[in-house]
Amino acid sequence: MGSAASICSEYIEKSSLDELTQRLGELNSEDRNRLTAALGRCSSVQSSEEDTQPLASHDEYQALTGGRLPLSIALVEERGVLPGQLRSLVDFMESRTHGGEIVGWTDSRTGSALKVQTINLYQVTHWVIKPMTSRARCSFVEAVATDASHQRPQWFVSHWWGEAILDFL
Repeated sequence: MGSAASICSEYIEKSSLDELTQRLGELNSEDRNRLTAALGRCSSVQSSEEDTQPLASHDEYQALTGGRLPLSIALVEERGVLPGQLRSLVDFMESRTHGGEIVGWTDSRTGSALKVQTINLYQVTHWVIKPMTSRARCSFVEAVATDASHQRPQWFVSHWWGEAILDFL
C-alpha cells in the first residue's frame, strides 16, 4: 500500500475534475470537510519545493501556527480573523524588525522597506498569508485557529485592506 500522498495523487490524476466535483457533492458535510482537508494536504505534499512567495521556510510560521496542521472550517463566515489572531500576526512581524523596518520585506510596487506601523493587508497577504497557506490550500484562520468552534462570529467589522493593520487592530 502506498503513502497517503501517493494514493491521493494517483486518485486525482485518474479522475476528471467533473467526477471529483460530483463525488464531493455526494458526501455529507463532515466527510466533505475531511476529504477537502486531506486533498489539500496531499496536494501540499505533491507541490513543488520551490516557494513562489518571499518567506523561505515554512518553519518560520510556527510562531503563528504552533506547528499544528490547519483546521478545516467549512463555513466561510466562520473564518474571520479574531483580535488575538491579528495580535499574533503583529507580534510575528515585530519579531522580524530591525531599526523599525521588517528585515527583508519590501513593498512589491515601490520597493520601499515595510514597517509594522504601516504595513497593510495587501502586503501581509504577499509576505505571510499566501506563502503560509498555499501548500495546505487553507485560509489564514484555518492555519492559525486552535479550535474551530471558537471562530463563530458574534459581530462583523469591515475594513479597507489598504489601511495599516495596527490602525485596524
